[in-house]
Amino acid sequence: MHIIRLLILLCFLFSVGTMEVYAGSPGPPWQTGYLVLADGNRLAGDLDYNWQAETVLLREPDGRIRAFSASQVQQFGWQASPSQRARLFVALPGSINQLPASLAFFEVCAEGPLTVVRRMKRTHGLFKRAYSNPIRNFDPETPDPHDSFFDYFAYVDGQFLSFKRFYVDIYLARMAAYQQELRQFVQTRHLNEKSQFGQLRIVEQYNQLVERQTASVKTPISY
Repeated sequence: MHIIRLLILLCFLFSVGTMEVYAGSPGPPWQTGYLVLADGNRLAGDLDYNWQAETVLLREPDGRIRAFSASQVQQFGWQASPSQRARLFVALPGSINQLPASLAFFEVCAEGPLTVVRRMKRTHGLFKRAYSNPIRNFDPETPDPHDSFFDYFAYVDGQFLSFKRFYVDIYLARMAAYQQELRQFVQTRHLNEKSQFGQLRIVEQYNQLVERQTASVKTPISY
């Protein structure tokens, strides 16, 4: 009898906690942007991305809201303000043994020779889903590279290279030609190479070095 009462009490507390969590969650922070459908058609309007549902919302002028999944969209994006970088989300096929084989949305965090994308970590179980950072249901104005709720990947030749194996699969395997410059960059900026923020900064610096080298090769010498 005591066990039944305890279970009832736990269920009640869990339901109340869940309602409080979602009641305190903010609504969609709409941003003016664009959306490119799978057939290539481009739509413009107010957008927001729901990370948990992996669905992008489009609010039309008459107030109606349409929802699109990754199978219906090539990419979408917006720029919250002139002082913030543009946000870009793309639909990519998951990599076997790492992510689902079906299309999924990823946010592009760095572009260049090494493209970095991120996706919200998958949650499992009733309690984990209810209490897994509900403010991330709808997208914040700016991405936070310190955020532990996301998995980061280098997307290279159709494969996802996880930041969990950054040093072996990305740093040593892909950046060998610039290790001296990158080591100096890390020391000068006092970066933590094991943090997602530090690793992202390293990739951004690598992309700049490669693009700078490529531009110098292509630039003709004038006499």
